[in-house]
Amino acid sequence: MTTQNQGDASPIKITDSIPIDAQKNAGSPTELALLREHIDSINKQHLGFIEAIGAILLEMGLGRKASPAEIDHFRWQIHSDNAHEYIASLFKNENFFLKVCESVTGNVMFVPPGHYYSPVVDVRSVKSGHRSQDITGVKFDRDKQLSNFRLLTSHLNRVEFPKTSSPNARYFYDNQFFSHADAVLLSAMIQEYRPDRIIEVGSGFSSAVILDTIDVTKRRTACTFIDPFPHRLIEILRPDDYDYVTIVEKHVQDVDLSVFEALQSNDILFLDTTHICKSGSDVNHEIFEILPRLNSGVIVHFHDIFDRFEYIDRWVFEENRSWNEIYLLRAFLMYNDAFEILFLADTLRACFPDELKMAHKAFSEDAGGGLWLRKK
Repeated sequence: MTTQNQGDASPIKITDSIPIDAQKNAGSPTELALLREHIDSINKQHLGFIEAIGAILLEMGLGRKASPAEIDHFRWQIHSDNAHEYIASLFKNENFFLKVCESVTGNVMFVPPGHYYSPVVDVRSVKSGHRSQDITGVKFDRDKQLSNFRLLTSHLNRVEFPKTSSPNARYFYDNQFFSHADAVLLSAMIQEYRPDRIIEVGSGFSSAVILDTIDVTKRRTACTFIDPFPHRLIEILRPDDYDYVTIVEKHVQDVDLSVFEALQSNDILFLDTTHICKSGSDVNHEIFEILPRLNSGVIVHFHDIFDRFEYIDRWVFEENRSWNEIYLLRAFLMYNDAFEILFLADTLRACFPDELKMAHKAFSEDAGGGLWLRKK
């Protein structure tokens, strides 16, 4: 394949990587000539492919068809000593980058990701000490949270979840989506509060925990799973599950609000969706439209919420997920007398690590990312 070393204007061809001895042993002069001809053909095809892709990107960035002179200049630049710098300079140009993004996504963009007007974070601007030391305005009684957790301790070991996939259980904790600690807490909450109804928005491994727990408790809680793409849920369902399970293949924004108004005291609304606050998002709909309509005593869960309402450093600095649900949720809870915090699992881990580790082996590494609320 043709490649380009920085500082070397001559493309490196495939033949350059073939040892001299190998070329000598390739066969007759005719066979060697055919081999070289084939390799040259590959080189030309590869170069043509790079130039074609480059021309497409160039026209995307220009927002119009490139002139012959512009294409010739582009070809000259990608064969020059400064090819890498040239390509980088194109994408550092704000207008060029925006045009490429708009062409690829089909969406108009006001500013590029990372701009101070963009919700996508520029991690270079985030200070390492960005976490709040105090949760001012939020009723965040850590001792009361511990008391609420202690109500669950007798239930934590009742449902045993396997580490890997097993025919005897739908859930297994060696997965990247819903941790072992999250699972035992969800199961314990179902056992403690004995809901008649559970509505889950965003299905998957957490759904498996719900169904496995219902199998053990023998209490046929009516379950509604709302998810526009429920393939993972459908894969784990058993024939008898459909007697008490309803799957709504819709975005939560498209579900009639009466579904949530039917929840009663000790019923559970389990929310684990996109984690993004933006125009028309599911998170906005859940907080602005659904939560205010809930009846007294309904229990609400939000996933991927962590101590002091801040995301873990890896998600911020290494992966730049740019999730922001956690900040909207903190604002929602400030000076809010309508909802009480039962517990934030990651705060319990931070404040009472020894007690959690004694309660269940799942808490030896973390406590999951569950925030549990109750409508007063």
